[in-house]
Amino acid sequence: MRGIRIIPWVALVGCAPALPGLPDAVPFEAVDGWVVETSVSPLQCPDGQDAVVVRVRPSSNDFSASALILHSGAVDFVKEPLEADPTFGDHAAVEDRLSRDWSVRRIFSTLGISPETDTTEVHRGTLIAALAEAGVVSVLPGNCWGDRWHNDADQPNDAVADAFERKGREAALNAWDLLSDEQYLPPSETRYVIGLGDGGNGAAELLHVGIEAAGVLVDSSPDDLHSYTQEPDLYADILEGLARTHPDNAYASGSLVDTSVPTVYAYAQYDGSLPIGIHSAALAELDAAGNTLVGVDSAEHVVSNADPELATSLVEALLSSPVP
Repeated sequence: MRGIRIIPWVALVGCAPALPGLPDAVPFEAVDGWVVETSVSPLQCPDGQDAVVVRVRPSSNDFSASALILHSGAVDFVKEPLEADPTFGDHAAVEDRLSRDWSVRRIFSTLGISPETDTTEVHRGTLIAALAEAGVVSVLPGNCWGDRWHNDADQPNDAVADAFERKGREAALNAWDLLSDEQYLPPSETRYVIGLGDGGNGAAELLHVGIEAAGVLVDSSPDDLHSYTQEPDLYADILEGLARTHPDNAYASGSLVDTSVPTVYAYAQYDGSLPIGIHSAALAELDAAGNTLVGVDSAEHVVSNADPELATSLVEALLSSPVP
């Protein structure tokens, strides 16, 4: 196992000191008999703190499948970073998203446990609850690198401009490995990957590097990153961030979707936070391959995690996908 140790999640959000050993799990109140546990990752966030991984599982460990959940909002950079303190200074995001604390808050808002601070998204944990009701364990790594889950040693960021190395894709791959690690979870042959917002970019990238998933669910993914170049003044900060996370200009290649893996693709038809047409290439490719497309009559960014009925229908579509 990759250096994982279990600690109480309350210690990470400032409610109690960390306890040694294996503490009691925190109940996942949305579904009876399910618990939330937080592990410390061997990776370090730019603020020097250990990154985290959260799992939501039945206390009985009796489950049918597991899913890697890549949370939304992992997009940020410091405009003029200091080598001695790369997270200090003027951030592109409205809040510092290069810290462990932010990643923990984002995970627990995704679970519906803590309030969401991002005004463009609404999270009540309905997707995680629907997965649990269907017997699917969720594993959520925290992304404190602001890189859309894109960077690792094989796909590095511009470390000179950033003054640190981003590791979002490495964190995602490490967490994917945990789904088949018997010391972390009982083995499950059926594994899914789910991406919310820019987590959808990360889910697509994991498929392209060869993970074997039974299916993928993406919600409000800014799939065709090249769309941002159509309005460079409006999206100047996003394009500067992409120049740092994608210094090879890899985002100019169009859709990231992998049509060889059964896909459920959800999006809001009037999502004002994304460029017009950002889904067009993905929708065309996925539709031609017979995948499930769910366009919601909404302006929200991330539609599945606040609507119980929609979350349940998306999970049912994911689990009913033919196994490749």
